[in-house]
Amino acid sequence: MFKTTVGVKQGGPLSPKLFSIYVEELIEERMKTNLISEIDGIKTGVLMYADDLLIMTDYCARTMG
Repeated sequence: MFKTTVGVKQGGPLSPKLFSIYVEELIEERMKTNLISEIDGIKTGVLMYADDLLIMTDYCARTMG
């Protein structure tokens, strides 16, 4: 077992808020690109829940398809 001495504890109450502050500008810039991904008919560019993030681009679709 390792003792954590710096950073934000995983699952800590501040994690989601700090995550939102940290990635807000990234998400705003991504949404300005007008690149839209579609999953089961739902159009999206960025998927977020609490402190998890998935950014979809047309580049990934081309390389994985």
